[in-house]
Amino acid sequence: MFRYLMILRCVVLMALAAGVVTPANAYSEDYTTLNLVGKSDLIVVGKVTTTTENTATVKVSKTLFGRTPSATISISPVIAVGDMGSWVNLKPGDEIIAMLISTKTKNEYTIAEQFHGKIALTPQDRSDAIYALERIIKMSAMSEDSRIKAMLSLVTSDNKILRQDARWYVGGELSNSKLAKNYSKELIALLKSKDLDLQGRALSALSKAKVAAAIPEIIRASRDVDLYGSACWALKQYDTPETAAALIALSYNNNTDVCTASMSALRESRRPEVKKRLIELLGYNDPKIRGFAISSLMNYLQRGEADEALPRMLGMLDDPAENVQESAAREVGESRNPIVIEPLLDVLRRPNLREQLELRTIESLNVACGDPKKKCAKIIADNLPIIIEIMERGHERADTEAAKILAQIGTPEAIAALKKAADSAPREENRLCAKRLLETLAKEVK
Repeated sequence: MFRYLMILRCVVLMALAAGVVTPANAYSEDYTTLNLVGKSDLIVVGKVTTTTENTATVKVSKTLFGRTPSATISISPVIAVGDMGSWVNLKPGDEIIAMLISTKTKNEYTIAEQFHGKIALTPQDRSDAIYALERIIKMSAMSEDSRIKAMLSLVTSDNKILRQDARWYVGGELSNSKLAKNYSKELIALLKSKDLDLQGRALSALSKAKVAAAIPEIIRASRDVDLYGSACWALKQYDTPETAAALIALSYNNNTDVCTASMSALRESRRPEVKKRLIELLGYNDPKIRGFAISSLMNYLQRGEADEALPRMLGMLDDPAENVQESAAREVGESRNPIVIEPLLDVLRRPNLREQLELRTIESLNVACGDPKKKCAKIIADNLPIIIEIMERGHERADTEAAKILAQIGTPEAIAALKKAADSAPREENRLCAKRLLETLAKEVK
């Protein structure tokens, strides 16, 4: 996999260098043309005439937005930097549309969002790109209601820029708009379309709008192998008896990914039938599903609503699958129930304990130690040597979690161990952690 990713990275970088792909063409919700227009002081069409190390001189041929103080302006950056590395963003001879932000110096601008606010023009797409920008600039000044209507009308546009922006708008800004409910019929129609991308955008918008009429269509989408993930997330937002039943039905699917997607969507529900199904899944044959079922019960454990599952989950500390052991170790502490403490301490005493299991167990004890009734803390206080030992082993993160437990306990033995760690713990991070904890305890005493 690593080798594949490195090859892919090299291919993308070569494409960037060759000008075949430009990051400005890579859409994301934060960098839609509409959003970039909203951030711009000046939008121009122009040709790059010369470049220096990081500034390009551009001869402006047309101003689409704002007032151009001169026929020639300077813009930056020439070299763009992103997740995939760096590349030449502007070259002499390039014709571009530039969405620009003013600087303190006259006639000098920066490209909006470093490089996203640049669209490279070719003779083939020049007129379409300029038309798209002019239309989006007009939409940016519209009322929200008018803009929604305009965007919905463009989701199948032949103009690539308009189509991409409209689709991102539906899945992004419209999904967060209070007006989304007013367009439920249009969104349901998009969900019924045969276009997977549009269906996904519609699911995003409908998940926030919570339109009851859309539930049957969202349930239908949840049975689609290409849409179940987005549909499960949408159903989770509704949490009605009907949507909970649909998600529970998906948890019986033989496809592990579908089953775990349904559990992920169910984990925030408070419905008793959901809890019952998640507890049933603790006994599933697939260890991935068993582990996922444990973590999906976390909210129930935190509320004290799944204590009946604790004996079974504690037994899973000895599950044959490592991921199941780790999930059980991490989540049982969320219950803050005293019955989990001794079994977790026994895990820490195991010979040849795996570091990941050690970490999950000590994390769980740290959470349980916060029991308001202090019953968990009392049991831990009676077993401090093993907590101190975990801290002194110096395993990354486990040592700081152990230090936090000692600070919560606050007995002379615990404080002495923290002082020792502050002076001589194997890892600097834990030394600093111990010092901060001691300082906090000292302030609380005052």
